[in-house]
Parts: sequence; C-alpha cells; structure tokens
Amino acid sequence: MTVYRQACPSCAAQLELPPDSVGRLAKCPACQATFRIGDSTPVATTDPVAEGPTPATEPLGNSEPTAAAPPQCSESPFSEPLSSQTDPNQLGNRNPYQPSAAHTPLVVGSGKIQVVQRPIEDIVSPTWNIFIARWVPLVLSMLILMAVSMVVIVVPFFGIAVVADGVGEEVAGVLMVCFLPFLLFFSAYATVGWSRMALAVARNEPEPLSRLLPPIRLVFRLILGGIIMLALLGLAIGIVVAFTAGLAMAVANDGLIVGVTFLLLGALSIVIMVGQWLLWPWVFVVSDDKGSAIESIRIAYGISINNKLTSLLIVVFSFVLSTLGSMMCYVGHFVTTPATVLLFAVAYLMLTSQPISNPQ
Repeated sequence: MTVYRQACPSCAAQLELPPDSVGRLAKCPACQATFRIGDSTPVATTDPVAEGPTPATEPLGNSEPTAAAPPQCSESPFSEPLSSQTDPNQLGNRNPYQPSAAHTPLVVGSGKIQVVQRPIEDIVSPTWNIFIARWVPLVLSMLILMAVSMVVIVVPFFGIAVVADGVGEEVAGVLMVCFLPFLLFFSAYATVGWSRMALAVARNEPEPLSRLLPPIRLVFRLILGGIIMLALLGLAIGIVVAFTAGLAMAVANDGLIVGVTFLLLGALSIVIMVGQWLLWPWVFVVSDDKGSAIESIRIAYGISINNKLTSLLIVVFSFVLSTLGSMMCYVGHFVTTPATVLLFAVAYLMLTSQPISNPQ
C-alpha cells in the first residue's frame, strides 16, 4: 500500500501517513507535537518528551499517523490468492481484498465440489503411475471380494437349488424372493467399499483395505439412488412396451411391429449408454460422502456434462480394459478390473479438484 512519509517538524521522527491525508492536522506519537501534514512548520509547540521508547498508540482515523515498525513476518498470509486448499476455518480472518483463485462450487452438500475441465491424458498418466506403485491393495481387495461373494452368494444359491430338488420349487421360490434383498444390499455394500478403497489408493491414504467396510448410511444412499434411476429406466421400458402393444392392436402387419420393436429397443440401449456416460461418477460421489441420494445424481451429471469428451473417453477406456480382460480367458480381469476402478477414482478426484498422490 502506498504511504506518505514526513519528518516531524519538532523531533524529526519519520512518520508514515495515509496518502490522502495531506493538508490535515496530525499529532506526532513521539513528541505529541501538532502539525499540518505536508507543512514543515508545527502548528503548536509542546515540550519535548525525554528520549525513550516510543509509546504505542492506537490510530484515530485516516489522518492519524503511525510510527514505522518492522514487519513481524517475512511473508504476508495474504500474499497468495485463495485456492481450493485454503482452510475453510481461516476464512473468517481473511483479507476482504485478497484475490480468490477458487471457482464457485458447483454443489455444496456434505462437502464442496469444484468441477474443473481436464483432458484425458491428465487422468490416464497418473492412473498408470499409481497402479504401478500401489497395485497390491487393488488386486488383493478384488480377491477378498471374490472370496466373500463365493460364501454369501454362491453357497445360498446352491442351497436353494438343493431345496428346489428335494422339497419343491414353490419353497425354493419363496427362499429366492427372501434372498434377493440381501443380495441387493451385499452388492451395494461391496460397490461402495471397493470405490472407497480405490479413492484411498489414489490419495495414498494409510490402510486402504480398511475402506472395504463402508458406513451403512452410504450403502442405503446408493441403494436409494439406484432405485430412483431404475424407476426412471422402468418408466422408459414401460413406454416402449405400451407403444409396441398399441401398435400391434392398431396394425396387423407383423413385420412392421417387429421392426418398430427392434428400433425402440435400440433407442433404449442408446439411452442406457448415454446414462452410463453421464452418470459414471455417481458411485464415487456417494462413496465419497459428497451428497444425498438425489443430490449425488445431480453432482455426477454436473461433473460429466462439464467434461463431455473426457467422460466419454473414460467410459470407452473402461470398455476396452474389460474387453482385454475377457480376451485373456478372463484371467486378465484380475488386472484390468482393478485398473478400471482406479481409473474411475482418479478421474473423479481430478475432475472435482481433489488432490491425488502421484508417485511421479
């Protein structure tokens, strides 16, 4: 800040004054002499004060001078613009004129989400570096989930099949209906846990395998969001079926009905692929506890819609990795599936301005 410097006409003390105070009356804090700023003649004379330390005085407005003092620190806390890493607890003491480099958050829920645009190469490169350096917890977590799935899914299905042969299909059907809610819960639990583990690996957090046990509230949040999206998908399928049935009743041409049915199913497949393209961050938004069930869907859409090409390439890369795993007699999935999950996790973190730990 620009200051006006003037020596006191009585004691010659160097004073720092506001630049717009020229012509006003001021009082020297050292000798208490009154003078007009910009004039070398004192207005009123007072007895000089004995030499000693300068007493501390409080400024009384813009025209009150203050004695020059050395800075207390070598670097001002307001010398750098605010960023996304600024501690929110320190915002109450920040300089109101301090420039801000942070963007307005897209959504404010359980935490702030700042959506930024990133090219795909900025995501693939750190994903590869992280996978090479920390592949062990990724692969090990997949093996753990496979072993648990064998126990909680395959064994009950085998037991239901035995009941169907020995007791009857009616009893087996009742057991299957009772087992489906548990199957849905376990699938959501494993999905949230594995996503949180991938986020921990990308951030290089300690003990990432402990993230396989997620909070139950996040699991129910994922289930609720999935039910909402399945309801919308079911509505679209119902419209297709109703339109096809109405066409069959109005037109007796079977070939036309079959053609329209395949056309509508193709359109529905496109809708599903577009949904995967625009909502791929949804699982990670929920797993990262950044929004409610409905809000997480809106956040995921905002991330993808602001990174259309990058999101499309991420989905394409995941499809390519899955295909490569299948081409290697499905053994390759032990590598490609963890790499795909890590790709989604790194992409989510980078597109939302969250830090990752790149080994290189």
